[in-house]
Amino acid sequence: MFRDIIILICIMSLAINVFGYENVELKSENIQKEKSELTTLQELIDEALQNNPEIKALSESWEASKMRIPQAGAWKDPQINFNIINLPAKQFSFGLEPMTGKQFLLTQQIPFPGKTSLKEKVAGEEENVFGELFSDKKNEIIKKVKTAYYNLYLIDKSIEITEKNKSLLESFIRIVSSKYEVGRGLQQDILKSQVEISKIMEKLITLRQKRKSLTARINTLLNRSPETQIVKLAEIEQSQFNLKNEELDKIAFETRPMLKAMENQIEKNEYLYKLAKKDYYPNFNVSLGYTQRDDRRDFFTTMFSLSIPIFINKKQSKKVEETAHTITAVRESYIGMKNEIQYKIRELRSNIEEYNELLELLEQGIIPQASQSLQSAIAGYQVDKVDFLTLLNNQLTLFNYEIEYYRVLSNYEKSLADLEFIIGKQLF
Repeated sequence: MFRDIIILICIMSLAINVFGYENVELKSENIQKEKSELTTLQELIDEALQNNPEIKALSESWEASKMRIPQAGAWKDPQINFNIINLPAKQFSFGLEPMTGKQFLLTQQIPFPGKTSLKEKVAGEEENVFGELFSDKKNEIIKKVKTAYYNLYLIDKSIEITEKNKSLLESFIRIVSSKYEVGRGLQQDILKSQVEISKIMEKLITLRQKRKSLTARINTLLNRSPETQIVKLAEIEQSQFNLKNEELDKIAFETRPMLKAMENQIEKNEYLYKLAKKDYYPNFNVSLGYTQRDDRRDFFTTMFSLSIPIFINKKQSKKVEETAHTITAVRESYIGMKNEIQYKIRELRSNIEEYNELLELLEQGIIPQASQSLQSAIAGYQVDKVDFLTLLNNQLTLFNYEIEYYRVLSNYEKSLADLEFIIGKQLF
């Protein structure tokens, strides 16, 4: 009689644990940590945007491109020449011949009107390209941080659920041992429980190794030491999403930095096309000279010259054709990117809808049913109407579905992060 009371108490305690287990995993934590002790996604994103070396590199490249604009608009440096004119070869005297003198010559190249301003515009569009690439890189890093964060969240939840499942299996062993001692249980049930616990311990080892790898990945994105510890992550709530494909297309075409960068590339090459046509016209050289002569009058010299594009069919015209083909190539790439964005939006939105339906099914249907099935099995096992294998299978089924819930939730949020990157705008 005393043994039966002990068994009954163990089973009741187990049932309470199972019921509480469901509420903890799907709704809220019974024991809340202080916010300061949790790692939030936004904290990691802010740190990555501040410290990530890829972002810093593009920022410096962007700043460097700004410095090229005034350079592009500047004329070539003038040249100063010093010449000795008509010096007798035998006497090397500056006073024998009237044409002997020492000349200082200043020469400046003047580009054909319009060329300099076009070069500035080309450099300006190049600077815009770097600015958009910088914005796109920031969005890419945000996506990578979110992806790593959600993967780490899944691992943490899997570890938490697996450890609780291990505790439940240990409770099973205590119940089976109590029943076995009074002649109502089988030794093979005890052995089966011990085997399942060993499997769970193996799973925990794998999960903890994966956590180390994901932690190193996040630390790398944040430019930290790979060994820096990341404390428990804040709880994730499912993000609400209801945008249609057409709305997402519109946002992407207006805000995606990479598309804007390609638009700037088109503008840049159109300016290069105009500049190539300007090369049909010559540049000018203007020179001013001063000649000093011994015991004679000094004099000034001025010169004017221009370049003659005599190889126009091989040089200037081919440059015009080259830039025309480049413009067409960039435009086609632009259309191709827009098409790819539209495809990715529809693919990701389809995945998001699928994950959302699975989450609803798991949360409102499968997991509550699996929990009820386990509780029923526990009650049946108490009165020897259910064998231990059925009880164990019900418990493992609930365990697998609870991990599946967080796997789908992680995939749902990662798909949203991918969608944000594709359209170039933070939605959540």
